[in-house]
Amino acid sequence: MLDEYLSNTDSLTCYLKYFVKDLKGKRILDYSSAKGIIQKELESLDCRVVNINDYSSGKFDGIVINNIDNNYDRVLFDNLYNLLYEEGRVLLIMHVQKSDKCFDDETEDEYISKTKETIKDKFLIKEELVSGSSWKFLIILKNTIK
Repeated sequence: MLDEYLSNTDSLTCYLKYFVKDLKGKRILDYSSAKGIIQKELESLDCRVVNINDYSSGKFDGIVINNIDNNYDRVLFDNLYNLLYEEGRVLLIMHVQKSDKCFDDETEDEYISKTKETIKDKFLIKEELVSGSSWKFLIILKNTIK
């Protein structure tokens, strides 16, 4: 779904640039099932990108994960946490359902609120970015405070 939307726009580039600008290194795991637009965009930003299908070992400065079945579970975030360096971060790309409510209202989309509840033990929310096309970009940081 994201590849279809992004193939007709440059909107992903600005979000990815913002995400990678503060990374200590540029080794990034693309947690997409296919090598598509996300990987190409990250490579164009001089990142060393590994697709999840090609992953064998090691840690990452960042991970980009796209809308896995509108469902992020605790096991997934435990795995992501273990794949990151101490100062690592994750960019969650989420498709949200618009309604008549204010677009930024967290109560609007159960998907977002459940995701925030799921990550709160392992990650800190750094920033929430919203596009005009029902996409939300959530940057989360590895919580290293024990």
